[in-house]
Amino acid sequence: MPYGAEFLTLLRDYHAMIVATTGDEQSRVIYDANSRAVPVIATDTPGNRDVVFRGQAGCLLNGSTAQIWLKPWLGWQALRTG
Repeated sequence: MPYGAEFLTLLRDYHAMIVATTGDEQSRVIYDANSRAVPVIATDTPGNRDVVFRGQAGCLLNGSTAQIWLKPWLGWQALRTG
């Protein structure tokens, strides 16, 4: 989905946002989620660490925890959307 009004409208109804990045950059969608009071579950990278504060706006998962936690969900999501 292209970034814009449609995405931001859908974001309002999210229960949480998963941001599984491996780089150091900050993802703009974290700011978008925060602006809509949507908690963020993100990988613990320097960029995410700067904007996701544990217990306040979401949580950070280290690499091995993220793989364990996200793998079953991503498989379920692929079945649901495929």
